Amino acid sequence: MSYLKQLIFSLLITFACYAQAKAQLSTLKFADKLTKRHTKITGTRASIVLPSGFKKSREFAGITNKKSIQMIFIEITGQPYNRAQALENLRKEYKKQRSKIKKLVKLKNASYAPVVMQMKNSNGVKLIQVIMGDKQSMLSVTASYDSKKEKQQVLQCLRSLYFDGKAVASKDMGAKFKLDISNTQLKAMGSTGYTFYYQTKKFNKVDKAQRTQIIITQALASIYKGQSFQKLCEERAISKKQKIISRKAVQTKIGKGYWIVTKSKIDGGIICHLTTGNARFVLIIKVGTFKPEKQAIAHFEDLLLKRLSSR
Repeated sequence: MSYLKQLIFSLLITFACYAQAKAQLSTLKFADKLTKRHTKITGTRASIVLPSGFKKSREFAGITNKKSIQMIFIEITGQPYNRAQALENLRKEYKKQRSKIKKLVKLKNASYAPVVMQMKNSNGVKLIQVIMGDKQSMLSVTASYDSKKEKQQVLQCLRSLYFDGKAVASKDMGAKFKLDISNTQLKAMGSTGYTFYYQTKKFNKVDKAQRTQIIITQALASIYKGQSFQKLCEERAISKKQKIISRKAVQTKIGKGYWIVTKSKIDGGIICHLTTGNARFVLIIKVGTFKPEKQAIAHFEDLLLKRLSSR
């Protein structure tokens, strides 16, 4: 066979494989009804039928077969889903992470404007990701696989995916903690599934001294096993731009903890860094305010020592 014929043959095979792979993605359809076989994924409005050999993960919101397939669900609340904007943000993020999108299909005639992507991350792990959403949130489902057989398992499993757009997506959905913001001027802003945001109502309109912002990052206790809360807190709180006001071990309704209160040398803002947790999870918290120092500390104590608890 001549070189030209070999090249043409190779290109035809490559194109055929690409077309076949894209066809697999473009023909993907999701469940439009909830059945008794469906399993609800904690912290999301999604449900899925568990394939044989799979079970819900204790370590993340999703399912696993304890081998190479893990299917992780994240529902980002607090803002409406816009497919074009979501894709632009994902492309930028994947470029930073050196992940490559091999194939991308915008599914037609489907509810919630879904997109299916076949990818490979910087470690060479093969992934299939689905994104979709509505006015309340964006759902992301990412599955890893090794072989063609596992890829087919993933696609077959995704066909059972049911997204309940009629349900209400609470802005602290998936939180293992509860922050009681009743009778306060705070409101929940949304979450990424593991980071939760709160701030003062009408934030930009109220007096600067009345503004408060809270960021709570939730992680499995196993991730920080053996690490001291004090060290975790110091890594985030101590810098040349911050003056330490107080630091101490504390007991929250979650468990043991450590906090450091600092004052910015630039704008005078006061920040409380708290790391607390128990056998199930760890919370890494940052609360910022422009209240006077004594009021700020009393504010932190009320929020973090009295109003914060486990679900």
